[in-house]
Amino acid sequence: TANNSSRQLSAIRNLEANGFDELVAVMFDEHFEIVEAVSITHAVVAEYSVYRAHVNGHILHVRGKLLTDPRVRSLRGKLHSEHLPLQWTGCC
Repeated sequence: TANNSSRQLSAIRNLEANGFDELVAVMFDEHFEIVEAVSITHAVVAEYSVYRAHVNGHILHVRGKLLTDPRVRSLRGKLHSEHLPLQWTGCC
């Protein structure tokens, strides 16, 4: 968002256990519009993430070289908000 440009995901714990095949990361702007959506294989997550003991997990930033890696698949067109059946209305 305009107030927080971080592309850091939550800590990924037990990465070495191979508990997933692909990680899907979706970033939204302050209006909940999709600005980035990617599918990243476990092997690529392992390559780009860094283990941080203080969070007991691997940290991955969705930016830079990761986004230009040919093994990372863009899902933005498939998930673009105009194609989604539900829209957040800002109610409640």
